[in-house]
Amino acid sequence: MGEKSIQGLVLCVVLATGAAWAQAQAQAGYKQGDVVEAQWGGEWKKAKVIAVKPGTPRPFKVHFEGYDASRDNWLTAAELRALGAQPAAPAPAPAASAPASSVTYKAGDVMEARWGSDWKKASVVAVKASSPRPYKVHYEGYDMSNDQWLTAADMRAPGTAPAPVAPAPVAGMKFQEKERVEARYGSDYLKATVLRLKPGTPQPYLVHYEGVEGRDNWLFESDLRPAGDLWIVVEPGADDRSGTFKATQKVQVEEGGNWMLASITQVKAGRYYVERDGVKGGAWMDGSRLRALPDNAAGNALAAQGLVKDVQPDVNYTGNVKVGDTVEVKMNVGFGDRWTKCTVREITGDKYTVHYGGHQSNTREVTKEQFRSLDKEAALARRARFYQEAQPYAAGVAAVVHVYTDKYPRGFGDGSAPGTPEELDKVMQQLAGLDALCKKTPPEVLVDNPAEKDWRSQPRLWADIAANREKIGKQLGQKMLKEATGGKLAFIRNKVGVVEDAPGGGKGIAHYTEPVNTEDIFFNDGKKTLEGVKASLGRFGQAGDTTALLAEYEKAIADAKARFKANLPPASFKTPYQDATIEKAARGYLSRAFAGAVPLKSGVEKNTWQLEKTDSGTTLARLKWANIQWKDPAHDVCCVGAFLYNEEALVKGGFESPGFITSSYGYYFTWSYQRCP
Repeated sequence: MGEKSIQGLVLCVVLATGAAWAQAQAQAGYKQGDVVEAQWGGEWKKAKVIAVKPGTPRPFKVHFEGYDASRDNWLTAAELRALGAQPAAPAPAPAASAPASSVTYKAGDVMEARWGSDWKKASVVAVKASSPRPYKVHYEGYDMSNDQWLTAADMRAPGTAPAPVAPAPVAGMKFQEKERVEARYGSDYLKATVLRLKPGTPQPYLVHYEGVEGRDNWLFESDLRPAGDLWIVVEPGADDRSGTFKATQKVQVEEGGNWMLASITQVKAGRYYVERDGVKGGAWMDGSRLRALPDNAAGNALAAQGLVKDVQPDVNYTGNVKVGDTVEVKMNVGFGDRWTKCTVREITGDKYTVHYGGHQSNTREVTKEQFRSLDKEAALARRARFYQEAQPYAAGVAAVVHVYTDKYPRGFGDGSAPGTPEELDKVMQQLAGLDALCKKTPPEVLVDNPAEKDWRSQPRLWADIAANREKIGKQLGQKMLKEATGGKLAFIRNKVGVVEDAPGGGKGIAHYTEPVNTEDIFFNDGKKTLEGVKASLGRFGQAGDTTALLAEYEKAIADAKARFKANLPPASFKTPYQDATIEKAARGYLSRAFAGAVPLKSGVEKNTWQLEKTDSGTTLARLKWANIQWKDPAHDVCCVGAFLYNEEALVKGGFESPGFITSSYGYYFTWSYQRCP
């Protein structure tokens, strides 16, 4: 047979073999919807065939019962079997292939079992002597979903550690067993260790991610890179993006073009020891790979204070999505929900299967609403930066937002309007700072989110409040001014200089010390009162011009003084009873309290003691009111006053001042003005 004939025959055999293999896979008797048992590690689990692709190396996509779609996998026919079927007994292995360990275990044994590159305390829960991995172990402190089937070589007595054996290098492999590398994890790279090798296969490296349990994975060579690329130590002199950082500060560190949340734990000589969130260990570096603004964490930090909400503006990707497109999907791939770069693999109706890097099985089924296009990233970063830079001014917005608009309901964390001029001044300073920030912020960042019913999610509203702060300040200042002074002005107009009942049974014009001192108004033209009003008005700078209000005060004081002169009633004193002891005490108090006062008449309102009792009838005190009339030569008026005396105070020698029962009376001495006889 000629050389060409031989080559043709070989080619035919190869093609026929490949076609037969593919046909066997496709005709293995499984179709979409079949319920089967499928390989999961070293055991069989109930699953359902959810897709079939004839002619491919792994034609059957299965979904494992009790697990989410992230664990769906493409398998060969050999990795499936009918529900309830038992695998054929394996052929006896040659002696040369016997496991290195001669140790045997039984159910209930406690030992240490391999967990990735680590050893953990475990116990044997099942044994299958004929299986390649005969021991099912349960790890102490973990739930049953983490149980594994292991070989005896993956187990050891508690507290023992085998002597380290350096693995022999495998020719043609870029990375070797037990080598520390950096391995792709979703769209990121994490520190990892190569656990095993399978030369000649598409994904020859089994790696264990440091600090990530239960996610060991077989990877392509392109998914690995030498250790050290992840934590590059930049030489001094590189540009520090955000100035000086502090120990315990939350930052983002740049890794492979992505920004990852991290913490600074130490600072020495301008260098920072940085630890990635969720990853053991860290590295020293300068600030060139750090930034102080965590894109999404900025909004979260403010949300924790109840000041802003971390709302993504219009993140849905509404363009046409096709297989092969790169998009970002918000999902959890080991570090909490975050935006992850993915490639669209399949589209079925409104469901999209996306691959997030690494092993081909790293796929998720998502909806279009979970997408955002890559051009949104920069806009979201600017939005997050605005919220962080606006943090010092957020309390000012919270204090006045409901004064500015009633569009948004009041909620938890909302501030209250300032109640004093000092509080108002502080709010105005905060809004001035916010206004300066908004003026340098790109307009596309200051866009409200109409879907949100919360003022915290509306940066345009923030900007409008800052721009209209003077109007808001004047409105609040005038309200404050009215509340602070309105009552005093009304009191002068309605109560000062008005004729009322007076002690001693007659009429008079009452003396007050609060909220204004009538003696100043009647005899000093209200000069001290006006000085106090001017000082008070001067504190309300945001209220605008207060000249008109001051003029109202001046007029009200002049009118009150005029009423006093015109309406002062004649002297009248009709107290019918006498009590020498109490009258002596009253005159003594008068001589000390009013210099130059000339006593005219005195007496008591009742001839008997008034009893102050508890609810049960127990007597607390015996009281009498004493009235006294005197002349005030300095102002050419007469006064009539009332004193409340407590018998106990008098008995104990308290003759020089009135006794006082606060539970019954809010005062113990009052007087009114009259014309002298």
